[in-house]
Amino acid sequence: MTITTRSCVVKGKQAVEVVTQTVTYSGQGTLIKVLRGGICGSDLHYYQHGKVGNYAIKMPMVLGHEVIGTVEQSDSPSLHPGQKVAINPAKAFGQYQYCLADESNQCLAMQFFGSAMREPHVDGGFTQYKVVETSQCIPFAASLDERVIVF
Repeated sequence: MTITTRSCVVKGKQAVEVVTQTVTYSGQGTLIKVLRGGICGSDLHYYQHGKVGNYAIKMPMVLGHEVIGTVEQSDSPSLHPGQKVAINPAKAFGQYQYCLADESNQCLAMQFFGSAMREPHVDGGFTQYKVVETSQCIPFAASLDERVIVF
């Protein structure tokens, strides 16, 4: 399934646009409809300076680390359409010493949403739809107002 989505893309110093993109969901992972996102310091640095530290924008990249949304489709029976989830923006590689020792938070090949640290850059969550690894989805109660979620 291919979906059209609108995304907030940084292209360099003070160069941000909302562009139309496509997202393809092939049944692996979880397709999220993004509801909200928080703007953090690195998003501001990418906009103001075109870089964070030594990591400069070299290609267009979707901004955004902290996002929440609802499940559209998932490969997991524990996630259902409409379920509210927070998305962990960090994705461990899973193959090196720390990941294999169940210490994936120390992964040396970690990828983060909205980061120019790697090439190609890792697109972030400031988009209408995003496919993520199911393990990145953290369900929260449907009764909670997503406008004021604090974990």
